[in-house]
Amino acid sequence: MLTQPLLDKLSQLGLTGFRAALEEQLHSPHYADLSFEERLGLLVDIEATRRANTRLKRRTRTAKFPLPATMEDRDLSARRPQTGSGTATGPKRVGRPSSQSPGSGRDRGRQNLSGFCFRPGGLPG
Repeated sequence: MLTQPLLDKLSQLGLTGFRAALEEQLHSPHYADLSFEERLGLLVDIEATRRANTRLKRRTRTAKFPLPATMEDRDLSARRPQTGSGTATGPKRVGRPSSQSPGSGRDRGRQNLSGFCFRPGGLPG
């Protein structure tokens, strides 16, 4: 099959990523060293990646997020909020301190409270 009709059929089938990758392979000499299966695998990988990216863009657009943002804009580090003393804090433990006995004075009303406190968003605080 001639090259141009093949490229046209790829466009008709909606394989635009496949077509662009094939055109690149045809014009670049370093793909000549690869076997047929390796070249075909590269073409399929590029088409699958293009479709996944298109799907993600479409879903992001239809989600109608209040602010436009990308993954690069997000801070995904595991830092905890800073307290006044400048140390990172984890979830706060509630209940009696270990130095007090279970029935001692001011702690009597809180003796059954042991666990973690969470702020209103479900985050430890």
